[in-house]
Amino acid sequence: MFGEAAADWKLIETHWSELLRTAISIRENKLSPVTLLRPGQPLPQEPPLSRLPRVPPRYPHLRSAALPVRTRTARAGGPSGRLSAALSDRGRSAVWVTCDLAARRSGTRGSPSRRRRQQPRQNGAMAGSNRRDLGRVFNEVPELYDRVRPRYPDEMFSDLVTVTGMSEWSSVLEVGCGTAQATRSLAALRCSVTAIEPGAEMAALARQRLATFGNVEVETSTFEDWDDRGRRFDVLVAASAWHWVDPSIGWQRAHDVLRPGGWMALLGNVVVRRPGEAEVYAETADLHERFSPGSPDWGHPPLEDDVRTTDGGWGLADGPGGLFGPTIVRWYPTVQWFNGNGFADLLRSTSVYRKLDRDIREPLLDAIAEHIRTRMGDRASRRYLSFLRIGQRAER
Repeated sequence: MFGEAAADWKLIETHWSELLRTAISIRENKLSPVTLLRPGQPLPQEPPLSRLPRVPPRYPHLRSAALPVRTRTARAGGPSGRLSAALSDRGRSAVWVTCDLAARRSGTRGSPSRRRRQQPRQNGAMAGSNRRDLGRVFNEVPELYDRVRPRYPDEMFSDLVTVTGMSEWSSVLEVGCGTAQATRSLAALRCSVTAIEPGAEMAALARQRLATFGNVEVETSTFEDWDDRGRRFDVLVAASAWHWVDPSIGWQRAHDVLRPGGWMALLGNVVVRRPGEAEVYAETADLHERFSPGSPDWGHPPLEDDVRTTDGGWGLADGPGGLFGPTIVRWYPTVQWFNGNGFADLLRSTSVYRKLDRDIREPLLDAIAEHIRTRMGDRASRRYLSFLRIGQRAER
């Protein structure tokens, strides 16, 4: 008994960050169940359960989590062969997440000359007023957004630390923290974090999620209007948020609030597809056209290999010019699995569907959920390339 307990604690210490993220997700009723699988590992149908032992004070963010969890490590392949499985008994829509760690590093230092073809936009350009209005639609559904949106891989933050040299003495500014999905990982690094979020409801939920951290402050404001009070930072991070910032203001302001030698980091998740794989839009294109015909937002996700070629620059239509140096790019393949209702909830949390009139959006999403239940075995995937783009502040 004691030998098994010792082995359990050794495993928890080795993979504490994975357990932390899973525990917070299930404890706060955001996501269940979650499974991290090796590349090619079949999806479990009925994962066995065991109960996580009481968490010692060394891991305060897991304290009293009491979640059912089973974790084990595959010997082959070292860290890239990690297998963790967790199942919540809360009765939410099923969600699985797989992360292909072995394939995550295809990007290196980039420059415009390294682009093999025109970059597909990862985030489109839009007018300033439309940008702000559309960006605020998430404030209508903060709990839903927090529950279904994809997380950011732990390896991404390890790479962020390695490239920037971040430490517990570093100061970090996060622009557009949302419900603190990336903020929690930044806070776990024990650096000082100032997080800005324009949505009052999103910011309120972020403060709740960050209540156990004493090194984070959440301020409600857009980046363009934010009062920096003369503060300067070592690293600026924007996770799936920078495309909501007016580029005519944002890039210069980012340069200004960073200390000399500081770093800018953009994090995000690009929806992609692979040839031959079933993909929900392809399966439901007729439904999209029936309920909202001719929408310019409808279309197939880009191919994963095409997105991987955008390993230079910032992946945006409006770049920073000479304000930042060459970018370092990393990719992290990730997959979410949902049942029909869960996939509809995911779409319900995105700006493309939120901007539809409710009388169009809800019947469309109901039809998509029904299609997944009856035509796809009530299981559908959403494939992403999570990305990290980092550049150092240029000195003039």
